[in-house]
Amino acid sequence: MKKYIFKITVLLLLVSFYSCEEESDCETRERCYSDGNGGQTCIDEPVPGTCFDSGFGF
Repeated sequence: MKKYIFKITVLLLLVSFYSCEEESDCETRERCYSDGNGGQTCIDEPVPGTCFDSGFGF
């Protein structure tokens, strides 16, 4: 019974660890590109040198 509980605990820890995503706090700026058809596509790009790792989150 102890081995079963241990295996379940290890499995839950691994699943919770892999479900975490590393977060970072970056300043971003919006950059827009012409799509060639009179429209544009905009994306947020991180500003170089402004990213700070804030650990892991859900």
